[in-house]
Parts: sequence; C-alpha cells; structure tokens
Amino acid sequence: MTNIALFDLWGILGYTTAVYCTMKNSANRFPTIPKNFLAIAFGILALVGVANFIDHTLIKQPSDSSLDHLEDYLDLLFLPFFIFFTYTFKASHDRAEREQIEESLQEKENLFRSLVENIPGVVYRCRFNTQWNFFHISQTITAITGYPAENFQGNSRQFFNAIIHPEDRARVEKTMFEGIAEHAPLDLVYRINHLSGAIHWVQERARCHYDPSGQPCYLDGVIFDITDKKEIEKEISKLEIEVKQSQKMLAIATLAGGIAHDFNNILAAIMGFCKLVQESLPKGSEAMDFTNHILEAGNRATNLVRQILSFSRQQEDKLKPLNVHLIVKEAIKLLRATVPSTVEIHQDIRSECGLILGDATQIHQVVMNLCVNGFLAMDKDDGVLAISLKSVETEQEIKLKGCDLQPTCLKLTVQDNGCGMTPDIVAKIFEPYFTTRTQGQGTGLGLAVVKRIVEASGGSIFVESTPGIGTKFEVFFPLAEEDFFTELQRQDGLPMGRNEMILVVDDEAPLAFMMEQMLEVMGYRAVGINNCGEAFQMFVDDPQSFDLVITDLTMPRITGLQFTEKILAIRPDMPVILCTGYVERIDREQARAMGIREVIYKPFTDIHLGQVIRAVLDEQATMQPALIQETEAVITTPYGVQ
Repeated sequence: MTNIALFDLWGILGYTTAVYCTMKNSANRFPTIPKNFLAIAFGILALVGVANFIDHTLIKQPSDSSLDHLEDYLDLLFLPFFIFFTYTFKASHDRAEREQIEESLQEKENLFRSLVENIPGVVYRCRFNTQWNFFHISQTITAITGYPAENFQGNSRQFFNAIIHPEDRARVEKTMFEGIAEHAPLDLVYRINHLSGAIHWVQERARCHYDPSGQPCYLDGVIFDITDKKEIEKEISKLEIEVKQSQKMLAIATLAGGIAHDFNNILAAIMGFCKLVQESLPKGSEAMDFTNHILEAGNRATNLVRQILSFSRQQEDKLKPLNVHLIVKEAIKLLRATVPSTVEIHQDIRSECGLILGDATQIHQVVMNLCVNGFLAMDKDDGVLAISLKSVETEQEIKLKGCDLQPTCLKLTVQDNGCGMTPDIVAKIFEPYFTTRTQGQGTGLGLAVVKRIVEASGGSIFVESTPGIGTKFEVFFPLAEEDFFTELQRQDGLPMGRNEMILVVDDEAPLAFMMEQMLEVMGYRAVGINNCGEAFQMFVDDPQSFDLVITDLTMPRITGLQFTEKILAIRPDMPVILCTGYVERIDREQARAMGIREVIYKPFTDIHLGQVIRAVLDEQATMQPALIQETEAVITTPYGVQ
C-alpha cells in the first residue's frame, strides 16, 4: 500500500519511480517545489494511504499483522504534518522579519527624501565623466531655475551648464575642474538664466568623491538661490555710498554754519552802513544808484547764505510772494554768459503769469539747474534750449499726469534737443546721489534738490525724454492766494520810534555802531557798546533809563543768554531782543522761555529790525500797567518784603 501511495506521489510530481530512486536527497528530488507544498503533499498522500489501509486491511481483509502496518502508516502520517507545521512557522517568522526590515528601510528612505526635499536648496549627485550624468537632483531645482527636475534627471549636466549665465560659464567650469584636481571642496557663486528670463544668483557648494586610485568618481553638492542676498548686498553698498556722501555733506553743513555766522556779521555791517549812507544822499542821484547796487549785491549774498543754511538743514524754508518771471529772466542772463553762443536759447516768458509762494534763491536754483542739465545733454557746438513760463489751466493737463493741483498754475518748461534718456534712467533721476556723469563731474544732488524745492512750494515736476531726441521738464507752481498779499502789504513801510532808549550790545564794533546809527534814524535814542562788561555796568548804574536791550548771542567771555540773565535779575520786566547769525542755536520758543521777547537773525533789513522793535515795545506798553500795579502792592520794610 505504501508503494501504491508513493507511486501516486511520483505521478503527481511528474517523476517515475526509477527516476525518483536515483535522486540522492530531497533537495535534488524536489529542487523547484516549495517545502511547505511538499509537506502538504506528503500529508495528503499519507492520509490517502491510511484510508486505503483501513479499507483493505482492517475492513475487507483483517489480519493479526494489520495493527503493525497501521502503526507504520500512522508514523508516516505524523512525519509530513510535523514537517508542514515546522516549515509553516519558519516561513511565517521569516516573512515577518522581512516585512519589518522592508518597513525600516522604507522609513529611512522617506526620512532621507524628506530631509533632501526640505533643504532650501538643490541637492544633487552627478557622475564625473564627459556627460556629467545626474544620479539624483531634488525637486527644488524647479523653484530656482523654473525648469522641472525631469529635464535634468537622465540627461547630462550640460543642460544645467547651458542655463549658467554666458559671462560666468567659463569661470565656473575652470574653477570646478581646478578644485577637483586639487581634491578641494568647491564653493562657487554665479548667475543663471531663469526660465522666465530673469537673472538669478546661486551659490553652489560641492565635494568630489574619488576611487582608491585617486580618480574622481562622482560629485555631491547643493545649490542655493542667493538672489535676495545679492539684492540686499547691493542695497547695503548703495546705502554705504550714500552714508559717506551724507557724512561729507554733514561736514560741509557744519562748516557752512560757522562761515554763515561770520559772513552774516560782515553783510549786516555792509548793508547797514549802506542804508545809513542813503539817508544822507539825495534821491535820484548817481551815488544813490551805486548804493542800491551795493544793497542788491548784499541781498543776493544774504540769500546765498540762507541757501547754504537751508541745504544744510539749519534753516527752514521761508516762502514769500515771488514774481517768477523776473527770476527766470535773471537766470537766463546768467546762463547766456556761460553757455557758448552756438547754443540757441529760445525763451517765452510771460510777465502777467501771476505770483507764487516760494524762496527766490531756491527758484533761481531750480531754473539754473534744469537749464544747465539741458545744456550738458546737448552737443556743445550746437543745440537749442527752450525756456517758457506761462499761466495754464491745469485741470485737464494735471489729471493726465496723475497729480492734483489747483485749477490754475504757473508752468515752467525747460526743453532741450540733447541725447535724451532711457526710461530706466528717467525713473531714477530724482534719487539723491544718482548721476549719469563721470566721477568728479556731478554729485547726483541737483535734481533731487530741485524736486524738494518744487514740492516745498506746493508744486509738482514732470519729465519726458526720448533717447536721441531730447528731454523736457515741466514744473507746475500753484498761484498764491490774494488774501496773503493784502495782509503782507499792510506790514510794509519803516515803523518809527518814539524817542525810546535802546542799549545795543555786540562784540563787533562796526555792527554796534551801525545799529546805533540806524536806530537813531528810526527815531530812537540808542547807545552801541561792543564790551559786555561796560554795557552791564551802564545798565546797573541806571536800569530804568533803558526801554529795550538788543544783545548779540555769541560774544567772548559771556554769551547773550548769560548777559540777558544778568539783566533780568536786576530788572525782570526789561524787554530783550536776541540778535544772532546762528539759526540753529536757539529758536523763539526757547528764547521766550528764558525771558527773551524776540529773536532776530542776521543779516536783517532796517524794515525788519524796525518792525520787530516796534512790536516788542508795543507789547511792553500793554504789559506796563499790570506791572506797575503789581509793584505798588509790594511794600519794602527794613525787615523784608511784605
């Protein structure tokens, strides 16, 4: 029966009995059959054999030896089941262990991939050969180059080299090969052409791996986008240049403040004595005309000092009503003397265009700056400079330019037929320190100052330019309101004194003498002293004899503030006017807090001085009854004040 069962097994497996008997072991007998399958097969055959045995031996043909044969069949039946369960347990254990290993490997792969993809740069590995084939390149390459990673993977690095900026490509390749030959780490900074057409800055850091013989095998590296960093560095460099320029301007401003003080003293003496001379000259005489020219030059010098102080931010702009057409004509005369005669100057200056609020010197500066820029943009041997000034209805014209001004404005136009400017230059011309001229020929402050002056006057400036055709500047100034001029004209004229006594203290003897004479012409009694000690002693001797004290701020050994403090300690109601050439030293609010009634800045005109003195004395007169009443209420006794 066993032979029958086994024979059935060989038939199932495709072997004959003879072939099976020639096989030395189970591995050779069943080389392609899984062991658990064999165990199942043996078990099935054993069950079939036991069933046949029971049927034929125990039921159909029972005998004494049947039980012995049954024991053999039971052993045969137990063996394959043992093999089956053994191999099943082992296979299950191996499968669980394999799945655990695969899961661990997958987790590590996911961790590595996550780390690589989240690095703020492109991680790559490429082969060191003529093609530079990429083994791996991270997906972040798309954010840096605009191209998908698939364009790089499987292709050669030559595709990446093709997007390197042409000006940087040779340097990058040379540096890379030199670093690999020297076994040195690579650190490169270069530009690439983004898919959008923009230029991006990148930094590449890499290291080459070598075989045992020292030959390069592959390159591992990372590429970072540093475009923002480069923009910041560019901005920092620009700011550093501006800071250096600002420091230079600060030094100039400090120097200008000191020079302006001394220069103002000189101008005050010149203009003051000139006015005194005019008092003794007949009107309409030739000498009167000469002195008028002196005063005109002095006023221009005064405006020049104010311009220096305004530029150095030591003085705020003071807007006054201006006839701009007179300023423009004067600027054209000055320009005509400096521009070659081959350059034509066409002018259309309307005298009935109205008045604006501004500073005459600054408006003069605007005209000169625009005209000089136009002349420099033209061929020095030929060219046309057109200047026009007229009143225009700005509603439609200004709206087209995106600006909001009053309906009627004064329009100044300066146009040249020079080289013109490109749009990118036009967008920067009003930036401080921007210039298209070579080093040493321009500071880049001219148009920036022009724009500040125009905007301080409440106006706007526009520019149109075409390369090869020329440039046109249009400046719009709002017209001043009529009420302002009515109020201003009421203040004209020289206020006269009422025989009040004024003590003038200035360490400059000519200034002290000039003010003494000027005040006497106005109808005051005055004494000018250039020594603080002598002036203070005179005041101490008879404090009630003086109605007003005018003192300079900066004097040797004692300042005007200290002198004022000593004066007010003796007579608290004494009105004091502080006179100074330093605008930044003290303002009116600070002066009034110290007991000073008014501050007047050098150089000044006789009208301005007379107005300030009259205002202070009139204010003192209104305060005097209250002061007298307060004084009468105070009774002095040998024991003190009751």
